[in-house]
Amino acid sequence: MKETKNKYENSLFHYTNADGLKGILDTNSLWATATYCQNDQSEIKYFLSILDMTADDDFFRHWKENLIAAFNKKKCGDEFIKTLSNELDCLKHFITSFSIINDDETYKHGLLSQWRGYGNDGGYAIEFNKKKLITSFESLDIGLNNKAQLWGEVNYLGPKNESLKEFFKTNIKTVMNDLDIDLNNEFITNSFEIILFEQTLAYLISIAPFTKNPHFSEEKEFRFYIGTYDDLCCDFTNRNGLIIPYKKLDFDIISCINRIIIGPSPRSNDRVRSVKALVDSCIKKHNLNINIDVTASKIPFNRE
Repeated sequence: MKETKNKYENSLFHYTNADGLKGILDTNSLWATATYCQNDQSEIKYFLSILDMTADDDFFRHWKENLIAAFNKKKCGDEFIKTLSNELDCLKHFITSFSIINDDETYKHGLLSQWRGYGNDGGYAIEFNKKKLITSFESLDIGLNNKAQLWGEVNYLGPKNESLKEFFKTNIKTVMNDLDIDLNNEFITNSFEIILFEQTLAYLISIAPFTKNPHFSEEKEFRFYIGTYDDLCCDFTNRNGLIIPYKKLDFDIISCINRIIIGPSPRSNDRVRSVKALVDSCIKKHNLNINIDVTASKIPFNRE
């Protein structure tokens, strides 16, 4: 049982289509794509939205006790969130997504919801060695203009999350003390100029890109994240008419692959055979001495 658990802990799946699989193997690299081109359109913004709900909740909880103090605290909270939003808008956010594995069926055959989401070609799941991936990612030199190079599990947090409430309250209290705000002063009407501490901004960057809406929790996402201030440090590709900015994670990705799973599809035996040929060709092309298993998912899913 312990051996199985360790196998899951050191495995990450990356679901893609045929073009994605071929591109990864041909170039021996992965891409980190702009967050606003992801399937979750609330990326990054969701973190700010639940902080905003926390501010509203704090306001409504105290307004009966002292309306003026509650109003001033809410106003300060709004300015704080506005400053956070401006800081995040200055950064360009790029991510590479994987799925965490925690059961035997998913490990053997992949996740049905992910197979549904990867086009009419059936899809492919690449099983990566998590430790090798992280080591390679951490060794990347992504340039001096980058603010963050992080990795970790995604948190699917709702607006009632206690850690976010504590983050908001602690920072709002600090801001009000620094600005010497008297919450009982009914004549506080001017906007506050809020400057974030470097450690507050660093914490914000470490948590905002890893916070998602709970509706996506089935994905069990693990991601690599790069935040940059440089508009000219990325390349571009086309996906169904959408121009997508991306950064190339330029390291030996093939050596981090344990296995490739063919998604539920017709002629799965032929697909296994052709993917094995592709893998062998790319291993030879990049002068590698490794073995990669290719298997077929047995989930009885029919797209028709």
